[in-house]
Amino acid sequence: MLGTVNAPLKRQISASDLSRCLVSADPDPWLVHVAAYFNELSTDLILEFAHVHDVDGAQLERAYAATRSRTGMVNPELEARFDAMAHSS
Repeated sequence: MLGTVNAPLKRQISASDLSRCLVSADPDPWLVHVAAYFNELSTDLILEFAHVHDVDGAQLERAYAATRSRTGMVNPELEARFDAMAHSS
């Protein structure tokens, strides 16, 4: 998973740095990496990583929204999953 996120970039983000960005909803200084996480990985892998690293759904959704607002990148499948999660609770 990190191989995909880090592939085209010189700096390599660690799992702990990525999870901190997600929990805080602050992608800096890893904006490009966080954007790759939300846009290059499957929705299932995004959610699995978040679960394994104790990032709850609300934190993940806030991090996605912050990244989307900064980059303009969208992931319609992930947004649909967020909507489904909100309606199931």
